[in-house]
Amino acid sequence: MVDHDSLRRYLKNLITENDSKTARTAIETLLKMYRNILYNENDCHYRVIKCENESFNKNVWSLLPARQFMKKSGWINVQNRWVFTCDERLVEIIEILLKFRFIQPEEEWVTPAVEGKSKELLREEELRKQAGIERAKEIAAFQKDKKEREEIARGVKAEIKADTSRREQLQGCKPKHGNRRNWR
Repeated sequence: MVDHDSLRRYLKNLITENDSKTARTAIETLLKMYRNILYNENDCHYRVIKCENESFNKNVWSLLPARQFMKKSGWINVQNRWVFTCDERLVEIIEILLKFRFIQPEEEWVTPAVEGKSKELLREEELRKQAGIERAKEIAAFQKDKKEREEIARGVKAEIKADTSRREQLQGCKPKHGNRRNWR
């Protein structure tokens, strides 16, 4: 069970106890870790972090509130590795991180804004757009298939009903189940 209030408190502490660049880097790193788990749910590689990972230690583990956030959200230590164990609340954890993602930068790390979007952002947007189009096509194909199956089912039911009424007209009475002699 994930305690949302505790997770929010740890993120608030992370922001207040550290400079904005450090806090932002930690939150972005956590967000990337949880998204990788979500998008690659069948790949165990993303659920395990080695304690020797320098980047992880520098950006996340060295910060007490980030460490507390991870432990509270379902990471456990197994044989000198951190393993994520709380799949059922993964989306909720990501939503909490997203709420704290937009930290106002302090002047020391603000770089001049570049007009337009980076190639990476444009590529990401294009991939999202293509994924949306593919999803829409899949849904349309599913709905078309569903309608076809429903029409086939209606046709079969209509044929059964017509056969039953023809049989009744030929025999002059309804067939009795279990007594097949009357069906001829």
